[in-house]
Amino acid sequence: MTVSFKLLRFHFFINSLIPYVLTPAGIIRYGITPTQATALANLLADWNAKFATYINPLTTGTIAVDAITTCYVDGYPLTQSIRTQVKANTTIVLTSQEKAVFNFKKAGSSSTPAGVPKGIPSLACIGQASQSIELLAINPALPFKQAKPDGVDAIGFTLAIVKPGSLAPARSTYVDQESETSTKSEMLFASASVGDIAYIISFYLNGTLQGKDSLPLIITIV
Repeated sequence: MTVSFKLLRFHFFINSLIPYVLTPAGIIRYGITPTQATALANLLADWNAKFATYINPLTTGTIAVDAITTCYVDGYPLTQSIRTQVKANTTIVLTSQEKAVFNFKKAGSSSTPAGVPKGIPSLACIGQASQSIELLAINPALPFKQAKPDGVDAIGFTLAIVKPGSLAPARSTYVDQESETSTKSEMLFASASVGDIAYIISFYLNGTLQGKDSLPLIITIV
């Protein structure tokens, strides 16, 4: 359901007209009788009650969804799907029409680059088999979703392998691996590396710009 602009315009009109007519100057100017003044006041109150019920049917318990109410008070139409998303407290996805209403603009190719990606991924091993591991670069801000932060084009991985009992490798000894647009990545190791210790670091990428290193994931190659 979308509330039409005609309905909104009438709502704003009646809320502007009746209060003006019922001012002392308006009553004199238009010859409003006490009975007519009471009827007009009751009409406005009845309209506003029904209008509020119509545009804001979704509630959580007994508390109205404030975000929806605010949007309608400001005169912005929202679809039923958006109202459902607000009620469910999920990420709101606007339609192109709603973006136009809210004046949201999609960045074009001439926009200023986002710069160095902010945030640091967390690495997790989600699978290990003979001479291979499967990695997941987790966005700590959304740990329950496989999602990259805004401004991140890809995820870079870098690797260092040392013998058991060796000191942690210096950052300069890490070798960059192929970056991934997905948050998942798989690494394969040579048979000669079985038993060695792999240190893996990930970072966010925006074009050629590199964000901060994650803490190293340390795992024995099997």
